[in-house]
Amino acid sequence: LQKIAADSGVVFIVDEVQTGGGGTGDMWAHSHWNLDSPPDIVTFSKKLITGGYFYKEHLRVKEGYRIYNTWMGDPTKLFLLQKVVEVVKRDDLINKT
Repeated sequence: LQKIAADSGVVFIVDEVQTGGGGTGDMWAHSHWNLDSPPDIVTFSKKLITGGYFYKEHLRVKEGYRIYNTWMGDPTKLFLLQKVVEVVKRDDLINKT
């Protein structure tokens, strides 16, 4: 699918809302797929307490606030996410799934 998307000029998006956060034996389910490169966009939520997304640099908008969501500007959500990741690593939770 990633190659088809790239060949067609389409952004390859992986929705990790249900699967992200270690439930598949890795932090991200797409880590098991042997992709040639990371997805263009990865969305996450649920187990990671807050919703968000990662994206490749070529998708970064030049003007601020072109992409907006209800979590933007709330640094407490980043603190919670940081603590979730810290506990997952500290307690080796991914290897215990």
